[in-house]
Amino acid sequence: MSKQYIVTDRVSKPDSFMMISDDTTALDDIWHSVVPHGFDNEESLHPKVFDTKKEAVAYKNRIQSDHLKDWDNPTYEMYAKRFGYKKPVWKVEEFKGSVL
Repeated sequence: MSKQYIVTDRVSKPDSFMMISDDTTALDDIWHSVVPHGFDNEESLHPKVFDTKKEAVAYKNRIQSDHLKDWDNPTYEMYAKRFGYKKPVWKVEEFKGSVL
């Protein structure tokens, strides 16, 4: 069985993590879900699963770039830091059937 991959950001929010969801249809149409820490309803989570690491990296690079644009605005950065947010760090993870 070949490896599969998902794209997540597990560090930028103190109370949750984010993942690219399966509602995503293309690089120009990326949707993500925010999952609170302690969430235990695994079957309701639907990450976008990639069959190649190369494709997952392309999506990771796009969402990382899009989310970092917000941080170019000093007002946004000040607001985000005030609530304990950090700059997003999206990563490609090997998917073994569970996001949690």
